[in-house]
Amino acid sequence: MSRYARIVGTGSHLPARRLSNQDLVDQLASRGLESSDEWIVERTGIQARHFVDDGVQTSDLACAAARQALDAAALKASEGLATMVGQSLKLAFNQNWLTRCVALLAVALLSMSRLYALALSMP
Repeated sequence: MSRYARIVGTGSHLPARRLSNQDLVDQLASRGLESSDEWIVERTGIQARHFVDDGVQTSDLACAAARQALDAAALKASEGLATMVGQSLKLAFNQNWLTRCVALLAVALLSMSRLYALALSMP
């Protein structure tokens, strides 16, 4: 019998509050600073950014993404074997520690019976 791992469902979640480059340019202009969407995209590749509302935690976003992944795999939370959390954050403290905690919180909040969490982080 061969054993293998496979990804059966993926999910992602972004906060609803979105700030486009044009919105940012308009805010900067009201403060007397000049910029443009083209300038921002050319230098950063960023076209928009998303912000969470007060009280929303990273684990809340992870749970929404995990629910989407479970739905895509046609699984219940109790049937999920593993949860992987990937995030890209610039933080002043140990990023790997935070990502591992988010992965574990997502698994716990979803009441997944098979507790395995893998955290991936990008600088």
